[in-house]
Amino acid sequence: MTTFDTPPQRPTSRSRTEASDRSLLLAVRIGDAGAYGELYRRYAGDARRYARSLAGPDDVEDVVAESFAKMLRAVRSGHGPVDRAAPYLMVAVRTSAATIHGRRARARAFDLKFAPTEAVMEDPSALVSDDQLVTAFRSLSRRWRQVIWWSVIEGMSPGEIGERLDINASAAAALTYRARRALQQAYERGQRGNLSE
Repeated sequence: MTTFDTPPQRPTSRSRTEASDRSLLLAVRIGDAGAYGELYRRYAGDARRYARSLAGPDDVEDVVAESFAKMLRAVRSGHGPVDRAAPYLMVAVRTSAATIHGRRARARAFDLKFAPTEAVMEDPSALVSDDQLVTAFRSLSRRWRQVIWWSVIEGMSPGEIGERLDINASAAAALTYRARRALQQAYERGQRGNLSE
């Protein structure tokens, strides 16, 4: 009969979670979508609660989705968490909330810059007859025109635009921002040109 100097320790719930996270993260690294689904089920509630403290109610789901996407990209590329998913995910929630907040602020600034005048409020068809805006829009590349159309007219999110262009949501948001900025600059150039005539 074998005797032990110390009895074997039963794993604590924390060590069981860490071991389980470790095995799930390893499985995700080798492409197991089910393991990623389990991590999502395990931590989505915590991520939502944290996101609610950082973002508006309309942005919570976007923050959570972007955070999990960041973690997935990191793990699949050989980076990211190895032992415990929660701390990495909470940092991703914080940075995603900041990114989305920045996007919203830029969009609001753009909307204020191009807010309709009183005449347009009374007669919305006046927007269509703004030749300078049409000229500025046509001067953009086809890709920028498409992104502005999806974002402004169809109201698509960066995630939806990213899916259509096969890029991630962050890249789609940056592309949309650059396209809107280019439109603004082209429009302002047109206005200056008319003033100098």
